[in-house]
Amino acid sequence: MECPTIQLTHPSPKYTSSLPRIGFVLMYILSLALGFAVSVMLAWHLYLITKGESSVENQDFSRYKDICKNRGTDFINSYDLGPRRNLAVFFNVVPSGYPLYSMLLPFRVPPYTDGVAWARRPGLVAHEGIDEADEFTDVEEDGP
Repeated sequence: MECPTIQLTHPSPKYTSSLPRIGFVLMYILSLALGFAVSVMLAWHLYLITKGESSVENQDFSRYKDICKNRGTDFINSYDLGPRRNLAVFFNVVPSGYPLYSMLLPFRVPPYTDGVAWARRPGLVAHEGIDEADEFTDVEEDGP
């Protein structure tokens, strides 16, 4: 039994190709699966941006919240400025940054910061509710 094929022709009569129908079906299924996976990752990372966290910080903060819960205190992320402000700062569409349409056009938009110092909640210089000894990251020293 022969596999059904679709004849593809190019405007040039020299180029012809035949592709089994199963090839189109497999490409379609693969495209749907990859599109779904990328959409889930996009949604997850937009959610993390609204919370002012990275993927690694999300894991650390879940542990910090457990530690604080055992102590009877609340953990407060000092970098969480609120969902709208976090998105605006991340995409650099703050008043001192770029206009909102710059997100839709292929502009090169540099970050609002130097990558070392980040905006924090007013009045907080560190995460609230967690002791320095309980933090998973060490403070790096400048110099040798």
